[in-house]
Amino acid sequence: MTKQSTTHDFLMLIALSLGALLGALNLSLFNVALPTIMNDFNASLTAVQWLSSGYALATGIITPAAGYLSNRFGSTKLFVLICLAVILLSIGGSFASIIEVLILVRILFGLTAGLMLSLTLAMLYQFISPAMQSKSVGIWGMANMLGGILPACLSGLILNYFSWRALLWLNIPLALVALLLGIQYLPRKTTKTTVKLDTIGFALTALGSSALLVAFSNVSTWGWQSPQFIVAALGGFLLLSGYVLHAKGKEAPLLSLAPFAFKRYTAAFIIDFLTNVGLFLTTFTMPIYLQKSLGLSPLATGLLVLPGSIAMIIAMPLAGMFNEKLGERTLGLIGVSIIIVGSLFFTQLTPFTSLVFIASIMVFRSFGIGFTNLLSTNTQMSAVPKELTTHASSLTNWMRQIVGALVTSISSSFVSLQLAQYTQPSAEQTAEAYAHATSMLFTFVIIAMLVCYPLIFKYLRPKAKNN
Repeated sequence: MTKQSTTHDFLMLIALSLGALLGALNLSLFNVALPTIMNDFNASLTAVQWLSSGYALATGIITPAAGYLSNRFGSTKLFVLICLAVILLSIGGSFASIIEVLILVRILFGLTAGLMLSLTLAMLYQFISPAMQSKSVGIWGMANMLGGILPACLSGLILNYFSWRALLWLNIPLALVALLLGIQYLPRKTTKTTVKLDTIGFALTALGSSALLVAFSNVSTWGWQSPQFIVAALGGFLLLSGYVLHAKGKEAPLLSLAPFAFKRYTAAFIIDFLTNVGLFLTTFTMPIYLQKSLGLSPLATGLLVLPGSIAMIIAMPLAGMFNEKLGERTLGLIGVSIIIVGSLFFTQLTPFTSLVFIASIMVFRSFGIGFTNLLSTNTQMSAVPKELTTHASSLTNWMRQIVGALVTSISSSFVSLQLAQYTQPSAEQTAEAYAHATSMLFTFVIIAMLVCYPLIFKYLRPKAKNN
């Protein structure tokens, strides 16, 4: 590979990584600002919650269509259009004078994120040379995770000095650089098709995803046995099952299930699913345990969790390098083993567990999650032909959204059950209940990760090879 082609690939990677950063950044960017926005617009909590839930629903609806839109318009053109949309939405949203306009802007942002995360990952495997793909997905993953961490660090700081509108302005320079690099370095002529939109498939996936996300996002309010939850969850499951049957008999479905015909992809998809169960359990339960059981403030909790988040970001590019040297199987065994060992330490949490111990183990576990996340993503995308990469990427991102809603809801309900054993719990009993619930959830993580071992041994390659 020449120096010129390496430089060109690197600049393409920067454009795609910025796209991933933009897609992840806006997911939680407004969470800290919700009380401020309530005051500015004199809006109710129910209204401002749509700034987050509307974004998540839009992302879930559009993700299955990423493959079709990429094939229909060309991936580079779609990337450029999304960057332009982010810039225009950021400018327009900053002038919103009523809450309904801001909610609409956030919903439209959700559409761009659902497309951008799937699109950029697929383009990485379509356009970056095979020799750089493993390292490249590590950098892409680092940008994606950084997008999840930055809002918590930046939002409070920005709101101390500026209006919430400045949160939207943060997108503009990032989107502008991604746009310029994309125009200059991404292939100008990309494959297009004239296949018609699978409207039935779109309706089934959109309604099914929405129903599941609504059901599991509201289960803590509705309850597991409530008619609302049962109808929404069962309806979502039936709609998505209907899509599977529909896709099998259609020549060009909205979201192709063909990647599951490749055993390496399916095995890596399952590993990715289980790893994200462990990731979201940690993301949800640890902050609650730290505040409710150990009595830390939100600020102290954020500072304690931050080193683990940084470790996960660092782990992604490191895993990209190790993957080439060690191979998929060895990297997978290392990553999964680290998660299991780290989780074992968290199965004995008490209201008196050392903060230094917790921070250290969280950093340790984060390396395992970063390694396994890189491994599963790279294996999935390299296991399918280039023409299926966008569909494979969409399936992966779609699954991660559903897992996030599902795991968060189950964790919340499990913690509530632990508290329900006390009629009027004392402070000590409450602290003990949160510690016990968190420990039990980490036991579940260990069981889930043990399932990965046979998949790793049977389907993952002992040495990294290109298809």
